[in-house]
Amino acid sequence: WEYKVKTYYTECRDDYVRVNNTASYMIALIQNPATVNGWYMFDNTAENASQEFLVKNETLYQQLSHIHGDLGNLAVFGIRTRFDEDDPTIKRLEFYPAALSMELSDYLDDGPISIPRREAFQIYIADIMKLLAKDAGITDINVEIRAVTVAGDVFSVERYLADSLRRNPTTNAPITTDLQNISAHFRFEFDRLISHELDDPDSISKLTPIYLTNDKYFLDAFDLITELDNPLFARMVHNYLRWRLVATYINDLPYSYVHKHREYLSAYYGYTLHSTNEDYCT
Repeated sequence: WEYKVKTYYTECRDDYVRVNNTASYMIALIQNPATVNGWYMFDNTAENASQEFLVKNETLYQQLSHIHGDLGNLAVFGIRTRFDEDDPTIKRLEFYPAALSMELSDYLDDGPISIPRREAFQIYIADIMKLLAKDAGITDINVEIRAVTVAGDVFSVERYLADSLRRNPTTNAPITTDLQNISAHFRFEFDRLISHELDDPDSISKLTPIYLTNDKYFLDAFDLITELDNPLFARMVHNYLRWRLVATYINDLPYSYVHKHREYLSAYYGYTLHSTNEDYCT
């Protein structure tokens, strides 16, 4: 009983005390021009604003340098260290796929498990978007449209990446390359991004050997996310990257967000994983 009381007390305290009443910090981070610099969900609120295309957009580097680099989110790919295959005294940077929120099959299969899961995923995203809009004081008539659009965009990008991973399964055998080569091959400034992300940018040069896991996936991924001249793709990538930020820190947001996340997990797995906050506190 003592263990149960401590457990329930911790859950109650975490929901009501540790977590703020509004998502003001996350909203400020998103709207700060020096960080995320806005979101379609917040920016397209004017009466005559397009609900189809972005009002403002950034380069892929600008978005990834903040969301992937400064804020530490896994979006499209991840970066870690790995011991050199030939010399265990040396560590190399490794780039690897890290893009999905669900099991790969849930994006692509049409069975009785996968279909409800992807429906629950998109409902969850739309619900979180509406909570963010409410906390940001956004009340225009198109809030619901944008929330559903964000959910659809996130799912579409992740489904595309899931399809690539199904066609090109990731193995534990990376290829050896360098930042100069992958920057040219994937048409993205990896050398600049790594210089931005590392505390000591001089610790690695463009020609320092690195590991790349699943090069075919990276080719597919960057074929999509570098197509920012296409306004539809620009919006999809923009929404996907910002959602990955919110999803990473969902449990640091107020109880209303945490509760939506718990509801989603229960819907995803088909049974209740968490009691309600009221149950814990009672």
